[in-house]
Amino acid sequence: MLAIVWIAIMFVTVIHAFFLIRGDLPKVLGPIMGFGFGILLAYGALGFTFVGTSNIRTEPQLELAFVGLAVIVLNGVLLFTDAVESLDISAVTGSR
Repeated sequence: MLAIVWIAIMFVTVIHAFFLIRGDLPKVLGPIMGFGFGILLAYGALGFTFVGTSNIRTEPQLELAFVGLAVIVLNGVLLFTDAVESLDISAVTGSR
């Protein structure tokens, strides 16, 4: 992936994470979009190039792939935190 394209996607991802942490994005849709950004970043950083029909050449940049993985983890934490907070646990604990 070209460096300029990767930087542009990372810039959009950082803005997305900023608005997600501030609470300006929807609680479920925001982290799901962030998952997509993180996967796109990590995949682009691994540098897969298809040569012909069955050959794959890689030029990985593992540091950048870890940044994409960090975006996936951040969005996973935010997604499941919001999901747990929205559950009604009064039936489980026995409170009335």
